[in-house]
Amino acid sequence: MPEDQAANAPPAPTPAPAAPPAVVVPPIKVPSNVTPPPAKAASNSLVCSGTEPFWSIEITDANLNVNMMDGPRYSVPVTFRQTSANNATIAVIAGVAGANNTQAFMQKVSSCSDGMSDTNYPYSVTAVLNNQRVVSGCCQVR
Repeated sequence: MPEDQAANAPPAPTPAPAAPPAVVVPPIKVPSNVTPPPAKAASNSLVCSGTEPFWSIEITDANLNVNMMDGPRYSVPVTFRQTSANNATIAVIAGVAGANNTQAFMQKVSSCSDGMSDTNYPYSVTAVLNNQRVVSGCCQVR
């Protein structure tokens, strides 16, 4: 091609960039020996409750049974249970079934007060209910 025609020629098309490789995230595997406090027998449950609004969650080895006195009542199977990697006094127990889900964040404390009685509980809890409501209270083993 003569030199003057090469200067007027349109630039060659730029090839499209290659798509980045897909990121594959492996499923989280929780070791079977990881359990949050307290170490409890199969017949025991952890009963958590709070006031204003009144609510309760009974946590067994298999289920989280949620009772919002002014709202929903449901039970979900425990699908996640783990103690914090850097603080053995903190644990999370969670469950999901259909539209119902609950995450309970517990901590072993010297004393948790429900604000209505003289009872002091050994665990504090904050729970997220159905990704819509956050409640806090205290727990004890029964």
